[in-house]
Amino acid sequence: MQFNLLSWETLTVVKGYYGPLGNDGIDVVLSLTFVTDGGDTYGPFGRESGTPFCFNIRNGVHFWGFHGYS
Repeated sequence: MQFNLLSWETLTVVKGYYGPLGNDGIDVVLSLTFVTDGGDTYGPFGRESGTPFCFNIRNGVHFWGFHGYS
């Protein structure tokens, strides 16, 4: 997945869903949606089912990305 923000835009919300994938019962991120201070929404990327989560990014806080493995 890839999207481009305008030079002045910042992310204000990262939200999505997580839950078990397959028969292993291991929780994984199933869906991601990104919202900017410019009012743009990117996503959802993935399946919107499972347990919802939402991170509101306060002014002055930087969101650098994700870390994980597959």
